Amino acid sequence: MVNKKDLESKVKKFDFKKIKKPVLKKHLIKINETTEPAYDYDDFTKLDYDQQTALFNAIKENFADLKENAGLVAGATYQELFYSHLTELLSLAVTGNVAAMDYLCYIYKRGVDHFLPINLTRAHEWGMIAISNGSKLSVDRMRLFLEPVYEYVVNAGIVEEMIVKNKLKEGEGIYYVASNFASMYLSKCKIDLLTMARKEPIEIDNNFKKYNYEACKIRDEILPELIKYFV
Repeated sequence: MVNKKDLESKVKKFDFKKIKKPVLKKHLIKINETTEPAYDYDDFTKLDYDQQTALFNAIKENFADLKENAGLVAGATYQELFYSHLTELLSLAVTGNVAAMDYLCYIYKRGVDHFLPINLTRAHEWGMIAISNGSKLSVDRMRLFLEPVYEYVVNAGIVEEMIVKNKLKEGEGIYYVASNFASMYLSKCKIDLLTMARKEPIEIDNNFKKYNYEACKIRDEILPELIKYFV
C-alpha cells in the first residue's frame, strides 16, 4: 500500500504543464462508435437514469482502454494518455456535459492508480456541479450529504405541494430537490464550472475533514431558504 508521502512524491514527478492551464475549449472524448449511445446531448436533464448511466459507462470504458493503448499512440505512456483524456474530460465538463461532470466526481472519489490521488474535496465539488446541471447519478454518489436535505423537506410537509406545483413526474421529486439545493449551495460557495476549470487538476487532498465540516454548515444554513423557494 502506498502511503501519503510516497504518493505525493510520485505525483510531483510528472509534468502537468499541459493540464494546469484553464480548460475552456471544447474537446470531445473519443468514444468507440459501438459504445456511444445515440442521444441528443443538448439537454441532459431530459435523459433518464439509465440513459445517463449509458453515457457514464461509455466514458468509463474509454478510460479503461487507455492501458491497452499505451505505447501504441505515438509511444505515449499510460500516464500521458490518462492526463490527455483528463484534460479532454475537463473541457467536456465545461461545455455542460453532465456525464463528464459525474465521471470527474467518480474518479476523484476513487483515485486512479498512483498518478491521480483521491481528492474527496474535488469529488464533492464536481458532484454538486453535476447535480445542479441535472445529473441523476451524482445524486446517488452524494446521497450521504443530501439525506439531511431530503429529511428537512419531508418534515416541512411540502413534498406534495412541490410535486403538484412543478408538475413533477413520479420519482422526479428527489432529483428536483437535489438540483435546486445544489444550485443554492454552489452559489453560496461561489463555485462554478469556470472556477473548477481553473483549479489544478492534480492535487493532494489534505483538508477534506475541515472542508466537509464547513460544507455541512453551509448545507444547514441553506435549508430554510430551500423551503421558501419551494413554497
